[in-house]
Amino acid sequence: MSGFYIKIKGIQCEHCVATITQAIHSQFPTAQVSITRNIAHLTAPNTIDKSTLVKAICDSGYVTKTA
Repeated sequence: MSGFYIKIKGIQCEHCVATITQAIHSQFPTAQVSITRNIAHLTAPNTIDKSTLVKAICDSGYVTKTA
């Protein structure tokens, strides 16, 4: 099981959370995503490629920084 935390700037509402979650699931469909206070916690049965994850989040309009 692979997992880590990533800080995401610009989350202001549940729509933001849903948009980011959808972006993550588009690349990692089996990932479990929890977002609280601008920090996402991800776990997945397979390895999560950090650069792919960051690109998916940034492409959805948010800025990331590994927490």
